[in-house]
Amino acid sequence: MIDFESIQEDIKHEVGIDLICSLAGKLTNIKINIKNSNLNEEDKKRKIEKLSKLIATLWKERDEAYRGNKDTIERAYNIYAILSNLISKNKSSFVEIL
Repeated sequence: MIDFESIQEDIKHEVGIDLICSLAGKLTNIKINIKNSNLNEEDKKRKIEKLSKLIATLWKERDEAYRGNKDTIERAYNIYAILSNLISKNKSSFVEIL
C-alpha cells in the first residue's frame, strides 16, 4: 500500500529546501546589487555583512533540512513568507532596513 502521509511529508520537506535555496538566491542578488550601487562604502560594507550573515544562516538551515530536521522545514516556510513579502513589496525598503 502507498503511504500517502509519508509522500506528503517528503514533498513538504523538498519544497522547504527549495524555499531556502530560492530565498538565498534572492538575497544574493540583492547583495550583488548593493555592491554595484551608489551607496557610500561604509553603508555598502554594513549591508553586505548583514546579507552575508543571513545567507550563511540560510545555508545552515538548508543543511539541517537535508538531515531531516522537521523544525527547520517549518522555519523555512515562515522565513520565506516573511522575507519574500518584504522583498516583493519594496526591495529598496528592504535594503534600507539592513
